[in-house]
Amino acid sequence: MHKNNSDTVTLCAPDAAAMDAILAHFSAGQLPQAADAACTLINRWPDHGFSWKVLGAIRHLQGQTVEALTAMQHAVACLPNDVEARCNFGCVLQQAGHLPEAMVQYHAALALAPEYAMAWVGLADCYCALNQFGHSEAHARQALRYQPDHAETFALLGAVLQAQGKLDEAGQAYRRALSLDADVPTTQAGLAQVLMQHGALPEAVAHFRRALALRLQCNTAAAVPPVVPRFDLPDNEALLWRTLALLAQAGVHAFATAGTLLGLEREGTLLAFDKDMDFALPFSEMAAACACLLAHGWVEEPNPMRMVNPRNFRHRESGMVLDLCGIALEDGTGKVIGGFWQAGQPWAWQRITEFPSPLSLHQVRRPEGWIWALDSPLAWLETLYGDWRVPDPDFDTTIAAHNLRGFALLTQCYAFSRILERWQSGHFKKALAITRHSLRRLTDDVLLQQVAAHLEAVQVTTKSVQAV
Repeated sequence: MHKNNSDTVTLCAPDAAAMDAILAHFSAGQLPQAADAACTLINRWPDHGFSWKVLGAIRHLQGQTVEALTAMQHAVACLPNDVEARCNFGCVLQQAGHLPEAMVQYHAALALAPEYAMAWVGLADCYCALNQFGHSEAHARQALRYQPDHAETFALLGAVLQAQGKLDEAGQAYRRALSLDADVPTTQAGLAQVLMQHGALPEAVAHFRRALALRLQCNTAAAVPPVVPRFDLPDNEALLWRTLALLAQAGVHAFATAGTLLGLEREGTLLAFDKDMDFALPFSEMAAACACLLAHGWVEEPNPMRMVNPRNFRHRESGMVLDLCGIALEDGTGKVIGGFWQAGQPWAWQRITEFPSPLSLHQVRRPEGWIWALDSPLAWLETLYGDWRVPDPDFDTTIAAHNLRGFALLTQCYAFSRILERWQSGHFKKALAITRHSLRRLTDDVLLQQVAAHLEAVQVTTKSVQAV
């Protein structure tokens, strides 16, 4: 403190040593000490923007989002021309889901410093979250003009190029990102997804496995899985019967399979938390089925994996998703097979499933019209699920189906990618279930054993926290 000429007591601004002490604690990872020092200065100088800015960063690192936003709002109010403060505020707003407000801060930062790369990256990230991939790509490329060796930006560019179907460019962007920083699991997984879509399955598996190994080295933070809307709605079931009747009228022998059949037989309706409808049909009738759906309000989903089986459709009015799963008699064996078949791949790489033979159907009359149904639905379900009468919400048919032929490369790609996705999004129980199902096929896989052990420990920790 000092006295001015009128004997009024005033406070001096904090000296450089006080601010250096905060930064020293922060740089050393001593966040509580840094926060205490910042709060001490704020108590004496409530408009000291530097202290608010550091406190906001600390609260963000500590996972205290509300406190971080409050501190950063004060920092921007005190330091309206501080580009870093505005970008930090934008980042936390973005992570909290406040995208329009975040974009305001990023634009304000660019108005102050058009060359500030991280503001361009922040905007690119926001546009990506809004599925405006063209805008996201443009902003990511602008960021790279000012920061040409930033691995995170190349990874983001890879993701938005992949979302637009520009797989060659996406692969180049991911590889450039990995050349700058090879230890980012999401980048490894992104490149793996592109390779999977290209059909380079051995290389895709290698990158998925690298992503899993890297994920083991990261802190597994608790996340709140998104709320899944109920699927067992009367309108959804009504659409199911109408669509089966339309296909039958078109000469297509389509019938309920997988989760749809399971719900109808076990619950008497659709499964509560399913995500789509599953129909099986002779693969020879796939073209006729697709033509029928397209003529009755369905549109085919994008097919980046180049799958010839199954084919995926979305109902234009309701948004309902329908998977058409073709089945056929296999040449040489005479077995009834289905599965996921990617164009141009060796048969040994494909995900093949085997069903009871011969396929036997009958017609059932319903108010919507005649439909086709399995003669022996319970045997079909047992082939797929084993003990299908016991509900298992974590059963992932793509990986865990009992009628899988081996655990081919395409199946491995789906398994590893889904483990990573569920892990990243906080669905730890689901990730663990998929890992365990994978280990039943790959019993000696040390990496999967390590992943299972880690996720089991996370489950225990999560339950302990919830109990408290």
